[in-house]
Parts: sequence; C-alpha cells; structure tokens
Amino acid sequence: MFKKVILSVLLLGSLFLVACSESKSDKEVTVDTFNSMMEASSYDATTTIDFNFDFETQDPMEEQVLQAINDAELSVDQRVDQEQQKQEMVINVKAAFSPFTFDLQIPVLQDMKNYKMYLETNSLAENLGMFLNIPEEYKDNVVEIDLSEDMAELEANELDYEAIQEEAMTIFKDHLDEKSEEDFSSDENQYTVTFTSEEFSELTADLVSSLDETMSDEEIDQGIEEINTGLEEINLETFDVNFTVEDDQIQSMSFSTDIEVEEAGQTFKMSFSAETVYNSINEGVEFTIDPENSESITIEELEEIMLMQGY
Repeated sequence: MFKKVILSVLLLGSLFLVACSESKSDKEVTVDTFNSMMEASSYDATTTIDFNFDFETQDPMEEQVLQAINDAELSVDQRVDQEQQKQEMVINVKAAFSPFTFDLQIPVLQDMKNYKMYLETNSLAENLGMFLNIPEEYKDNVVEIDLSEDMAELEANELDYEAIQEEAMTIFKDHLDEKSEEDFSSDENQYTVTFTSEEFSELTADLVSSLDETMSDEEIDQGIEEINTGLEEINLETFDVNFTVEDDQIQSMSFSTDIEVEEAGQTFKMSFSAETVYNSINEGVEFTIDPENSESITIEELEEIMLMQGY
C-alpha cells in the first residue's frame, strides 16, 4: 500500500509539472491549459525548486547541514519528445558544505521505446570526480542502463507504464472537471486553482486504486483517512497551483506550500516551492546525450571498472 501511495504521489507530481481565453471562465482556461499540455508532442521546460527548513537545534553540525540545505540551488531542465518516446532531465545542483562546494550538472536520458537509460561518463567524472575515478579511455562514453527487467516486472504485475500515465491524466482531469468554479481565479493572465487537503486525499486514493483494481471500497476509505490524518499532522489545509497563460498557451506554472509539524514540544517548519517555465511547446527538442553517435558501456561494466579501481 505504501509503495502505491508513493507512486501515486510521484504521478501526481509529474502531472503538476506538465500541466485559455477571454470568453472562457477561469475553470475552462485551467482545464484547457491542462489538456493542451497533455496533448503536447514535445516540450522544453526548466523547473526551479526551492525549499527551506526551520527548526531549533543546539548541534553545530546540524546547523551547518541545515544551512547548506537551505542555501542549495536546485533546478531541472526537462526535454520531452513523445513521438520518439524519449525524455531527458539535466539535474543542476549548487551547494556548499565546508570545505566542499558542488556545482553539478548531470544529464539523464530515458528511452522508453527501447527501455534504456543513459548517463555520460564525462558528466559523472566532472561532477563526481572526487568519488569516482573513471579511466581516461572511458571518457566521452555513455553509460547504458537496461530497464527491460524493470518493465518486465511491471508487466508481470499487469502494470502497463503508458497505461498508468494515461489513467493518471484522466483521473486528474476528472477531478479538475468536478471542482467548483469558485476554486478557480485569475488576475490578468495569471490563473490559480486551489486544492483542499481532502481533495488531495481523494485524488491520491483514486490514483492508488487505479494501480490495484482489487482494492475494496473499505480499503480506499481507510487510505483516504490515513492521508487526511497525515495532512492534519503537518497542518496542510489548502495549496494553490498557479498558471501563466499567453495566446492560449501555458508559459509557466508554480506551486508552493508551507508545512508545520509539532512533536515533543519542538516545531519543525518547511516551505517548498517549484516553478516550471516552458521554453518551447510542440517544437523540436535537442537532447544533450546522443547514444547513437557515442561509445557506450553498460552500468555493469562501469561497476566492474570502479571495483578494479578500488571503489
């Protein structure tokens, strides 16, 4: 049950990351914007993530770690081509933890048509050189990770990856359609949809049940109750998703929330925000990694190399 909840939340997060005109209501603009993103054949987007943790501690090491996390800069460049069934993420991290500083750019290419994932040895060497000593002859190579066994396991459990994504989109769209007009608002080209914690619980439960059709109504209700209890414990009542729309096309989307937990007389606070800016939609995208024109090694071969190097 827990794994399915996590997968559902990840699916929900991916929907938020990928999801309009004068005569339309705010709800119609929001729903149409979501639909247009779901139908996009390709897009190039950048998501900036910011989080801040706040709790009292007398431990200098904890304070140093907390400061390093709060000062870290995290963003993800995402390029998707639905026709090629490829998507690439470039994970960008800037952080400092004395005496170390990190400025990482790690591209990851996923090819769902052939069930492969690729990493660059150069990016691993440049970003993780202090931990990995990749021999010179393997520089400029691409590391290939075979996902076929993982996909076969999904299929063995009667879980179709593409069908899961499509079902998740349909469920989210249905929940949007069922929401009241009062949950949608706008200010010029800025549109906002508000979700309550109860709606989030029901949406997550629907996603979980879509992964396991054998779940009974009683189990679904129990799951909703457990999620509601968890949301109450972190004092999360509502959250907003904001869209910027120009010429009937989404330009950006943002989401933010504040969480507060009280335990053993101590208050733990966390603020989280994410903004996705769409650089292009339904246009050609260029991937950083090009497996067809690169020498490749498997992840198993890389592990053997690391073992021989003493890692």
